[in-house]
Amino acid sequence: MQKLLDTTPWRVVYRVSSLTSIPQTMSFFMTTSCNLSIPCVNYIIPPDYPQAAPLSGATTPLKNRGITGIMPAMKPRNLIIDCDDTLWENNRFFIEAHKKFVALMASLGYDRDSADSLLLRLEVENVPRYGYGAKSQAMSMADVYRLLEPTPDDSTLAAIARIGEEVFNHPIMLMPGVGDTLPMLHGRYRMVMYTKGNPTEQMGKVEKSPVRRYFDGVKVVPEKDPDTFLDMLKEFGMAPHETWMVGDSPRSDVLPALANGVKSVYIPFSMTWSVEQTELPPSESIITVDGFHRLSELLL
Repeated sequence: MQKLLDTTPWRVVYRVSSLTSIPQTMSFFMTTSCNLSIPCVNYIIPPDYPQAAPLSGATTPLKNRGITGIMPAMKPRNLIIDCDDTLWENNRFFIEAHKKFVALMASLGYDRDSADSLLLRLEVENVPRYGYGAKSQAMSMADVYRLLEPTPDDSTLAAIARIGEEVFNHPIMLMPGVGDTLPMLHGRYRMVMYTKGNPTEQMGKVEKSPVRRYFDGVKVVPEKDPDTFLDMLKEFGMAPHETWMVGDSPRSDVLPALANGVKSVYIPFSMTWSVEQTELPPSESIITVDGFHRLSELLL
């Protein structure tokens, strides 16, 4: 059994030498790889699962101060592009909602630090129950309020729901460079939006966005992991060696792509949710850029 990635306390990727070893190793994973204060997700990759292949042919080191990595000789045919905090701003609205909730709890006499830490914890712990998105955050806020107040007040619950509605209905604000770059890539590459969360919520943002017309497809999944990524490649008929992933999340965008032999363009963003952050392994299959506009330099 080969341990491929162990870069967060709650997500570990293993490759096994044979499928018969999976039942014996599962109990080991659950007792040694999990931090019990948050959900634990382990990936078991069968021996025939696609691996990140070494780059072939001539490669070019990228020396632009806004781009780091290795440029392969062949450009991709397909681009899979994350939505939230890659195409448009997202987490800033959740951060603002978090602050409003903590302020509301403080105004009602509850300890500000307790409300803050409880919400941070429950937002993560409730992902298996509520999924991702504005409604999930609002339900976690209500859970925190009920923990602080044994006899919750309906008016306070309504105020919490309104905070959630503000996030759900937030305007689509494109990330810098997106509006100028996508029209240049359109028609040259087959592009698919790839996002996770509540399908109604995510598709609502997709349809409201001014960039939907540049994409050949949209894929919404409840969780981004190597298996859902592989399913998407198959659904859209994309060969891994002809495909690049573009996104801001090491955990949800870069690592699942690497596990499937897909090169990633990683765009770090200061407001990316902390749960999405993790240390990335050294890899020639990762190009790091300082903004979406760099795609035109890489691909045109």
